[in-house]
Amino acid sequence: MIVRYDYPDKLEFVECDCMGIGILICGLNGCGKSTVGRALAKEIGFYFIDIENLFFSTTDANEQYANPKPRDEVEKLLLDEVHEHGDFVFAAVKGDYGKEILSLYKYVVLIEVPKKIRLHRVRNRSFQKF
Repeated sequence: MIVRYDYPDKLEFVECDCMGIGILICGLNGCGKSTVGRALAKEIGFYFIDIENLFFSTTDANEQYANPKPRDEVEKLLLDEVHEHGDFVFAAVKGDYGKEILSLYKYVVLIEVPKKIRLHRVRNRSFQKF
């Protein structure tokens, strides 16, 4: 499903000095957000942002998922990346990371995958990571 955000009465838009196009790829864990988002970004020449890379350290492989960053820090990191790169594809379970980022989404893609398939993917991913 693709939704275009052209409904000012549904969202509170905030002025932003960046003029990029934002595409949010959302869905439950294991639905393929990162895979689809990365492929889409590459195909259309946009910058890809995965929420997991903002919340969790990529420098310490032993404790990568042990100490998530606070939400306000993640919101700032997200906006910093958007301001730096302009057009972006953002993969997250949901995209509510502040009013400023909400105003930048031009399209939202919701990926729905049957629960059995998602659970299988998450289980396999967990074994690979840990």
